[in-house]
Amino acid sequence: MTQRSLLSSTGTGLLLAAVLAGCGSSSQSASGTPGSSNAPGTCDKSVLLIPFTPMYTSFDGSHTFKVPAVVDGIDPTAITWSASDMSMVDLEPFTDPQGVSGTMVTARKAGNVDIVASAGGLCGKTNLIISAATADDWMNGNMRYNDGVTLQPGMGPGGGIGRMRDPTLACTNCHGDTATMGAFRTVAHTPEQTGGFSDADLMNIFRNGMVPAGGYFDPSIVPQDQWQRFHKWQMTDAEAKGIVTYLRSLTPTTQTGKGNFGGRLGDGGFRPRGDGGRGPGGGGQDAAASD
Repeated sequence: MTQRSLLSSTGTGLLLAAVLAGCGSSSQSASGTPGSSNAPGTCDKSVLLIPFTPMYTSFDGSHTFKVPAVVDGIDPTAITWSASDMSMVDLEPFTDPQGVSGTMVTARKAGNVDIVASAGGLCGKTNLIISAATADDWMNGNMRYNDGVTLQPGMGPGGGIGRMRDPTLACTNCHGDTATMGAFRTVAHTPEQTGGFSDADLMNIFRNGMVPAGGYFDPSIVPQDQWQRFHKWQMTDAEAKGIVTYLRSLTPTTQTGKGNFGGRLGDGGFRPRGDGGRGPGGGGQDAAASD
C-alpha cells in the first residue's frame, strides 16, 4: 500500500454536524448517558456516525489487538462509550497526534460485539467483528511482512527490472521507517487506517491489488492503475491470514495523508447505509490501497 493510500490522512473533515445541548462529560465505562433512552451497550436508532462501520480486529490470546473508534462532528467529551458485551472488549480514552479523540477498543476474545456511542438523547453503533487467530498466524504474518526479499538497486516499486518482478518482496521495502521506496514509507497499515476492512478485503488489497467498493485510494501517491499492476504479492494462504493478523496487532497510529479512519466516511470508513457502506460508489481504494 502506499504512503497515503490504504492508510493516509492529513485531512479529517467532519461529515456530521450535530448540535447537542446539555451533553454530559465523556465516560469510557459501560454506564449510560444521562438523558439517553438507551441502556448501555444498546442503540435503538443509530444516528451518530462512527468510522469504521463495521469494524474489524483479531484475537489470538498472545498479542494485543486494538482498534480506535471515534464519532464525527461531535465534541468527544460529550460521548459516552459502551459495548453490548463488556466481557469481550476493554474501552479506554485515546487522542491521536492529530488531535482526534475517541475510545480505544481492545479485544478480549473472538466474536461479534456492538460498540455504542451515546451523547444526550442520540446514539450510534458499529459492529466489531473479532476474528479468531493463533500465535502461529501472527508469526507467519510477521515473517512475511518484514522478512521477505529486499529491493535491490534498479528495481522499481513493483520489485521488477524491466519485465521481471519479484512478488515475494518484504512489505517493509515500501512501508515504515526502514523503507527504501520513499514515496510510500509514510503509508501505514495500523488499525487506525485498516480497521474498516474485513480479512478478505485486506487479502484482496495486498494479493490482488483490489480495494472494496467505497474504499479510499489516494492517487497523489501513485496512479491507481499503476498501483493495481504491481501490488499483487505472492504468499500462501497461511501467510495471507498471518499478515492480516499481524497488521491488526500493530499499535493504532496516525499517518500523514487522507487515510486515517479509512480517509473518513465514504472512503474506507464505510458509512452506515443499507449495504454496509460497500455499495456502488466510492470509486477508490482504501487508504492502504496505494502501496
